Amino acid sequence: MTTHETNPGSEERMNELWKPALAKLGAALKNWQPTDKSAYIMLSPWKHILHPLLYEEFLRGSILPKLFLEMKNWRVNPCLQEDKIWHSVMNWADLFFMDTFVIFLLNAVCEIQSPPLTIVVLSEMV
Repeated sequence: MTTHETNPGSEERMNELWKPALAKLGAALKNWQPTDKSAYIMLSPWKHILHPLLYEEFLRGSILPKLFLEMKNWRVNPCLQEDKIWHSVMNWADLFFMDTFVIFLLNAVCEIQSPPLTIVVLSEMV
């Protein structure tokens, strides 16, 4: 692997160059559905190229809302559980920051539970 020294501030300038391209990519994903794996295949290599915060910001704005809607429409049925939606959502877990994805899952599960799920933080149970 070849490494190159960068000038101070060049990372910020590169991020500014990526933002219009990511905005266009986000617009192209408007009609995308999470069960379609093409977006994951297309976006996953960029995790190692873009700045992590820029990548996460893009995923939060373009992918996470779609995943949330998918989870909202998912019905838990122990007798006839359909897990295609679950797997299509979990496929994205490795691209997000872990805390972002965990919070997303907790919020999504709370949305689909009836009655609402109570979450207890173990560190507060003293």
